[in-house]
Amino acid sequence: MSENSLFGSSVAMFENRMLVGAQGANFNGKPEIQSIFCSADIGRFRLHFRGWSSPWLGVNTTRDQLLEAILSDPRNFSRLYSITSLDVKDWGADKGGLCANNTAYLTFYSPWYGSVQLFGKNTGPDLELLTVSTDGLTYNNNVSGVVVVREVRSGSSFLDNFQADPQQVGAVYLFKSINHCNAKNINFSSCFGGTDWIEETKLFPASPQQGSLFGASVALGNGVAVAGSPGAHDGTGLVYVYGSYNDTNWHLLQAPFTGVDSR
Repeated sequence: MSENSLFGSSVAMFENRMLVGAQGANFNGKPEIQSIFCSADIGRFRLHFRGWSSPWLGVNTTRDQLLEAILSDPRNFSRLYSITSLDVKDWGADKGGLCANNTAYLTFYSPWYGSVQLFGKNTGPDLELLTVSTDGLTYNNNVSGVVVVREVRSGSSFLDNFQADPQQVGAVYLFKSINHCNAKNINFSSCFGGTDWIEETKLFPASPQQGSLFGASVALGNGVAVAGSPGAHDGTGLVYVYGSYNDTNWHLLQAPFTGVDSR
């Protein structure tokens, strides 16, 4: 944990979980960003990555549907990630579906503890590109449709690591309690301590900005975690809402802001 992280800035509890804000924590390096551009009015496409494939996606796919397709199956989710979370930037509902000449930007966050072994490969923050397969993708009935994936920015370092240039943006830690004194399997050697708190995940803001104060306030409910970031959006502030699939994998659902300015 970085010096002056202000761990404990905010705390929330729900059942056997505890959410702790550290609004002074450092974010080091830059996460991987890939873009998906689609131009078609008929047909469908799929995404592939490290042996995983998404369900078929139609030309009118929305941001939420794209995110759902990637995260919907926990087995696929665990295969997809050597990273802690994913964010998909909304291209705007008024612009139609993804294939109405729109571009989705996907931000992948690496493990805060560095690289991990996945399928015998040391996977770090600079990820290989998603690949695409199509089925009957056309435009104006006679022109082949296109889906193009590009790397917008390669991941340059790990989160919360000594590498790269730190930015003090804040972080949120999620802990889960393990009670050693349950009736079915009493461990008398550790029962005197009662409960251990195990760190499940660590969340950073989707758009890291110096002085974001992410984690200044937190809330926790059934499958939902919320973190306030009053310094984000150039001081306008954001609220990050996270959801959990299969009670284990946490991802960003939305980040509403006040809307008091014209952006």
